[in-house]
Parts: sequence; C-alpha cells; structure tokens
Amino acid sequence: MTAGLVLALALAAPAPKDAVRPVAPADHPLVGEWVVESHVASGKSLPQFGKPERITITRDCWRIFKEIGAESCVSVDATKDPPHVDVWVPSQEEDQTCRGIYKIEGDTLTVCYAVGKDRPTKFESTPKSGVWLLTLKRVRAKD
Repeated sequence: MTAGLVLALALAAPAPKDAVRPVAPADHPLVGEWVVESHVASGKSLPQFGKPERITITRDCWRIFKEIGAESCVSVDATKDPPHVDVWVPSQEEDQTCRGIYKIEGDTLTVCYAVGKDRPTKFESTPKSGVWLLTLKRVRAKD
C-alpha cells in the first residue's frame, strides 16, 4: 500500500461537524515539492512500490501523485510548538481531517498525524496508536 493511498484512506474518517478550519497563511514552510521517504502507520512501516510518491504542497492544497493524483486542503499554524498542520477533504455535509504536527530539518519534512483523534504531541507512531508518521524529502530544482 502506498503512502498516498494510506493518506487517502486516512482522510476518509469523519471529523466533528463543528471543527474550525484554520486559515492557511500566504506563505508557509511546507510549500514545495516533496518525495515520500517513509511512512509508518501504528508502528508498522508501509512498503513502497514502484516510483516514489510525490507530494506538492501549495498555500492551501496538498496534492499527492503516484499512478493517480489526489488533492486535499491544507493549513498550517507555525506559531504552535510543535507547529500544527491540518489536511482535509471538504465534503457536502462534513469535512474529513488529519490533525498533525510537523518539523523541518534541512530538506526533510516529518509529519505526524492522526485522523478523527486528538493531534499527536510527539513524533512517534506506536503499535495500535492510530498515529501515522510520514517522512518526506524536498525536491530541489535542477540548476
């Protein structure tokens, strides 16, 4: 199962109807092209098959590309410690949200998230936790 499929499945869990959508700032540190390096779900590493999965993050979108593409909304709050990231797919009746935290170290982005649960507070995915840990590498433009 690829990371994008896992994220898409994770986004299928409904969020509370009264959830408030944070506003995405015009520029935030996640903007750019990323390649999935690893994905851990409830303590288990997910295997990667075929070409690497790519994620493009814009001011307000999280786009996943592999054989097919999927698009979600994204917002960040860099004022929190650790910084927060929310990814959701709007629906007609309610939205679906992954609530997470992130850190950037050089060209590595680590996102730890949960669906329909409280936001994680640590960068870890333990067995049966329902917490996902995603590690991405920034794609640099070729000179």
